[in-house]
Amino acid sequence: MESKTYSKCDQCGTTNLNRDYCEKCGNLINVTLKRKIKAENKATEKEEYKQTKEKKIGFVERLKVHQNPFFRFFGKVAWSVWVLVLAIGGVLAWIAAAVAA
Repeated sequence: MESKTYSKCDQCGTTNLNRDYCEKCGNLINVTLKRKIKAENKATEKEEYKQTKEKKIGFVERLKVHQNPFFRFFGKVAWSVWVLVLAIGGVLAWIAAAVAA
């Protein structure tokens, strides 16, 4: 014997028997199907975000992993210079804050 499932549509209030979509307005009323579609959409959004994040890799980061050794060396040197500039700037800011206090 088949079970009877009554579902009430959130939009129009129609009671439907054993249906995934509302008979009157076509709104999705099956909760399990709603959850499945929501999970699929979330997984798709996560994958799109991951792909866009990978595309935003900076110029120096791409050079650090380049297949040509010359460009890879240039990328590592540029990265080292940038880190050194940040370190010196941080030390100078710390000294300025200590003097001002």
